[in-house]
Formats: sequence, C-alpha cells, structure tokens
Amino acid sequence: MNYKELIASIRNRPNFFLRNKDILELDAFLRGVSYAGFSESQQDDQFRKFKDEWIPSKFEDYTHDWIETIIKSKDCEDPFDYFFVLWNEFDLSQSNK
Repeated sequence: MNYKELIASIRNRPNFFLRNKDILELDAFLRGVSYAGFSESQQDDQFRKFKDEWIPSKFEDYTHDWIETIIKSKDCEDPFDYFFVLWNEFDLSQSNK
C-alpha cells in the first residue's frame, strides 16, 4: 500500500482509521504512519511532496505547518473534507507531469 491508496482508504472509511472525522486526528495518524517508516521510497514520497512542497506553493498565507494552513484557509468549511479535496487536486497535478 502506498500513500495514495492509504489516503483513499481513509477517505472511504474514516472511522476504521480514526476515532473521529477530525483533521487533527488525521494529522496525528499520518505523522505516526510517517514516523513508522511507511513510505513509497525516499525519492517518491507523495505525502511529503504534498505537505512540504505542494501545500506551501498552493497557499499564499502558508504557515509553518500544513495542517494549520488547511484549517485557516478561507476556502475551508470542514478541514477534514477539505484535506481530501486538496489531496485530489495534488494527485491530479502529479498525474499531469
């Protein structure tokens, strides 16, 4: 399983992975997965590209943290759902490369 598959699984069954549909719980889960060494490869870590490269380039008001940036975004009504909107947009941008 790679990040793309994992994030799709979380989107389809959030309560299987998280106690609540909450962006902070999603952040904690994904950080734990990352710390545990889950990665497609060091050169092609899609989640790292998403949070460290794509999110900062997407938002003019980027803060030091990708989660905080999503939560404070003016386009965000529900940060949990907005994460998946952004992930899909990122995934499409990577497919076009």
